[in-house]
Amino acid sequence: MTLAEKIGQLVQLTPGFFGSEYGDVITGPELNIDMESVDVWQTGSVLNLSGKATLDKLQTTYLEKSRLKIPLLFMNDMIYGYKNVFPIPLALAGSHDNQLLESIGAFLAQEAAADGVHVVFTLMLDVVRDPRWGRVMESPGEDVHTVAAYGQALVTGLQGNLSRDAKIDMRHVAACIKHYAAYGAVEAGREYTAADLSQFSLLNTYLPGYLAAVEAGVKLVMTAFTVVNGMPDSVDNWLLSEVLRKQAAFNGVVISDYNALNELITMGYSADDLAAAKAALTAGVDVDMMATIFANGLTKLVHQGAIDTTLIDQAVLRVLSLKNDLGLFENPYRGFDNTANEEEFTQLSQRAAVESSVLLKNTTAGLPLAEDSKIALVGPFAASPLTLGLWGSINADFSKVKTLKAALENGHHQFTYAKGYKMYDAHVVGTEMGGQFAKAEAEDLQTEAELAAEALAIAASADKIVLTIGEDFLQSGEAASKTNLHLAPAQVTLIKELHALGKPMIGIIYSGRPLILTDVEPYFDALLLVWFPGTNGGTAITDMLFGKATPSGKLAMSWPRSVGQIPIHYDSLPTGRPLTVHNANERFVSKYIDSPNTPLYPFGHGLTYGQDNITCEVTQVTYDQVSATILIQCAVTSETIAIEDVLQVYLQQPKQATVVLPTQKLVATKRLKQQKQHDVSIAIPLSALAYYDNQGSYHLDGGTYTFNVGLSSANILAHATVNVPK
Repeated sequence: MTLAEKIGQLVQLTPGFFGSEYGDVITGPELNIDMESVDVWQTGSVLNLSGKATLDKLQTTYLEKSRLKIPLLFMNDMIYGYKNVFPIPLALAGSHDNQLLESIGAFLAQEAAADGVHVVFTLMLDVVRDPRWGRVMESPGEDVHTVAAYGQALVTGLQGNLSRDAKIDMRHVAACIKHYAAYGAVEAGREYTAADLSQFSLLNTYLPGYLAAVEAGVKLVMTAFTVVNGMPDSVDNWLLSEVLRKQAAFNGVVISDYNALNELITMGYSADDLAAAKAALTAGVDVDMMATIFANGLTKLVHQGAIDTTLIDQAVLRVLSLKNDLGLFENPYRGFDNTANEEEFTQLSQRAAVESSVLLKNTTAGLPLAEDSKIALVGPFAASPLTLGLWGSINADFSKVKTLKAALENGHHQFTYAKGYKMYDAHVVGTEMGGQFAKAEAEDLQTEAELAAEALAIAASADKIVLTIGEDFLQSGEAASKTNLHLAPAQVTLIKELHALGKPMIGIIYSGRPLILTDVEPYFDALLLVWFPGTNGGTAITDMLFGKATPSGKLAMSWPRSVGQIPIHYDSLPTGRPLTVHNANERFVSKYIDSPNTPLYPFGHGLTYGQDNITCEVTQVTYDQVSATILIQCAVTSETIAIEDVLQVYLQQPKQATVVLPTQKLVATKRLKQQKQHDVSIAIPLSALAYYDNQGSYHLDGGTYTFNVGLSSANILAHATVNVPK
């Protein structure tokens, strides 16, 4: 290979660079890219091109122009759906159903692979603890165990194997995890800013999720375009070379995020293209996404003798190995006739929506509804197809979306619908991203007053009010950081006016992030959080409303009482002056003087129908030294109805630790299927008890460990202790 051919394999561009007929989906800043040293027709991969015929056309043209006939790689931002869309990751993670997640990964892979896509950027494994950051919707949430389990299940489903070295068959794709590392810790929840973390926090909280996916055999890792602890992630030798390559033995492709290497110059780390290229390649980046730092910088560095060319060869080999693992050298036109039927997706997506929807609140006047209930259905989310979330909307077929209104009509339920208020925030709709999607719905010419009056009129003659509330899909996702997490004023006003009618009111919440509901929560008899529920969300919601299905999702992220509590998470470190019921009136304890310390809804929270009647007893706890596993056996009983819930096991701060550890830490979950009696066995690997100290040393201490078993981090039903030998 010539130098230009080698460097070309390390460059990724969007389809528009190959011709206007291929188009572009804008997912980053507008760039003025000048390819000085490498021909576009020598580049190695393409970002976000869709449609099998279009991909094949570009591949054919590319191979005709290529001297060595090395096929292009097609990579896609398929986060949680393609043509068919599942609930957002922050919702799916709350299902705690690894078999479901693996099945979803397999379905996503099959749909993408059939379309000719080779690599998907599906797995965002950033731990998130600040809901002001819009991208929390893409994450599995605030908890280390949940993020790791989610990542491992999706990697297995997407790639179809657990072996690092296995080839990927025709019905699967290569998965890429992102954003390595700690992108979810951006300061003040503001997009693209830096994160400043202790090594203790980085090692114990933010890195384990990524590394669990590496252990599962993921083929690609994407670096974050942000700064962590003073060092840009894309040039951090410790993160990339030491931790990822050496300690985790990752031998796959490392790709930078969109324009990340060019931004090394903007942020002041690198003086020019040459410095940025040298730093990134030396640290371990293989592919430069949507910048010409490698294309132009590496060429000049080689000509100056300023870089070791073996680094280029190693990076090229990793890219070519990925293409080989995908079978592209045997068949550059990877794809097949997809036999996945609509029924398969419908069942899987409806199950996903039910298992990830969170019943935040319920009273006797709330849910489930009686079949003969006369309902006033209010709120634009109920009738809008644009309830898929930002990334789910890019490739989605909106004609397939089952809205709540349509599902109620199909079920022949008694209801009257009124929009009630305008769905979109005018500031967001006017943005560049908004222009791509807002046109999917007709502009509303009615005033807010007229819409509210219609809603009040239909509610006056109804038995119960079902009100859809939340944030429109453009208000969360990338580049959607916010300081105000309250509902829009028009929604709050309507909530109060409807409540004044004296009718039972059920709130259905559509959102991509935790919201502040403290002021409006008292007005509702039930609150059902459906997040952005996916293509078949409306059908699943209808089933839950009438008790045909049981909402059984858990919060993967705490819901604060106020923005002033942020960042808030369940596994905080203990204090020497804790707030207790006995010292609540004292001044010199760790508390707010104007608010409870606790969130409105804690991590792991999620009610189910009949949950009040659940009891749990730990029947046996054993430690198997051979398998290095702790086994907790429980008897879970419901006295009234069959239950669908998630049992959770939390490790208490062990007394023998050499540093202060979180007051509690989730170490295992077990989904309970519809039964009255459950004999549950939960295996906890001994490694779940391990930690790093503040010097970076690894510890796994012997001693007595206490586990709390319950239905949320704040709803503990039983306790267990076990002694682990030193």
